[in-house]
This record gives sequence, C-alpha cells and structure tokens, in this order.
Amino acid sequence: MSPSGPSASPIHIPIPLPLTPHTTLHISLTPLRTSNILYLTTTSPTSPLTTTTTSSTTGHPIALSPLGSFVYAMPNLRTPSDPLCTTLVPVPGSVDFAMRFAKIMARKTGSPTYVGCSVVFGNGMGSGVEVDEEVDALRRGIEAVVGELVRRKEGKVVNGF
Repeated sequence: MSPSGPSASPIHIPIPLPLTPHTTLHISLTPLRTSNILYLTTTSPTSPLTTTTTSSTTGHPIALSPLGSFVYAMPNLRTPSDPLCTTLVPVPGSVDFAMRFAKIMARKTGSPTYVGCSVVFGNGMGSGVEVDEEVDALRRGIEAVVGELVRRKEGKVVNGF
C-alpha cells in the first residue's frame, strides 16, 4: 500500500518505558506523501486518570489517557534547525511534549508533522522523575518513528505493512 493518501493505514508502535515500570508509550504513525500524522499516548496500570479498561493481551487493567494536545510543525526554510510549530488544541500537561516531538520530527524528516498527544509520565503528581522519563520517552519515540519511516522508504516494511 502506498502511504500517499488519507486511506494509508496507521502503523502502531508500542514502546516500553524502562524508567517507568509497566508504562508503555503507544505511537500511531500515518505517513502520508506530504506529511506525517502521529498520535501519542501512554498506558499504565497506575495512572491517576479515571478511564480504565482491560488489556486484551495481558488481561491486566490499564488506565487510558484522555484526548490531549494537537500540534502542527513544519520545516523552517530560513532556519532548518528551528522548525515552525503551532498549537492547534492546547491541553496542559501534554502540549510541551507534543511540541517537542513535532518539532524534532519536522526537522528530521523535512516534512510537516501533526502530533496528537495525551502522554502522562510518572504518577502525574509531580514525583520529580518525570523529566528523565519524558526525555527517555522522547528519544525512544523519535528513534522508533524515524526508524520506521527509513525502513518504509527503503522498502523494508515491517509491522505487517
């Protein structure tokens, strides 16, 4: 399938976060001809959020993050190292991570990037380790998405697509 139009299937990338036990960063990537669309969320059995469900793979209860921020970033033709970014839907707690992710992706891919983000790190109550978790999740997420895009460009399609 050619990732050229809105009918392109999203690629789901789960990334366990070792600094936060039992927490997974879930990325849904839809590479299009002219842009990339990403949705980021975390799942954890100890999240302070109220929405819970049961994992279909483990049977353990997990908490789901609500819809979060939505941002748009595009390459800056005048200063390539500083992509342009705007917040379309701001939600405190997720907008900063969404903007960082979108800017890095726009810079690395040279394509406009939309990012929906509802990640929650730590216990969401300011435990002091969220910064390390956030940096680790950002690094791992960017590496996974860029790696997936490179594999697709080279024709080495993975994840069943």
